[in-house]
Amino acid sequence: MEEAYKDGKVRAIVVSNFYPDRFIDIATFCEVVPAVNQIETHLFQQQKTAKSVMQKYGTQIESRGPFAEDMEKLEALDTAHGLFFSHYDPQTVAWFMSVAK
Repeated sequence: MEEAYKDGKVRAIVVSNFYPDRFIDIATFCEVVPAVNQIETHLFQQQKTAKSVMQKYGTQIESRGPFAEDMEKLEALDTAHGLFFSHYDPQTVAWFMSVAK
């Protein structure tokens, strides 16, 4: 990946599941420090230590599980209807057919 980065074939190196101990290891012994590290983060596992370590190396954390406890609130937003119109509503279909003539 470092060669691809140096050759301009990729814009960034991204890793996954490198927690602080392993991330320090890879960041120390690589030529190009990863730009992003995807790890499990959510309200119940905020990864404060990992965030601090990543910041020291200029690496951004990408969350793998950002909604955890918010799922009930998100599910409550479901109206079971589209934002525009229903393709299943007979009156809507009839209206489209009358416009198409």
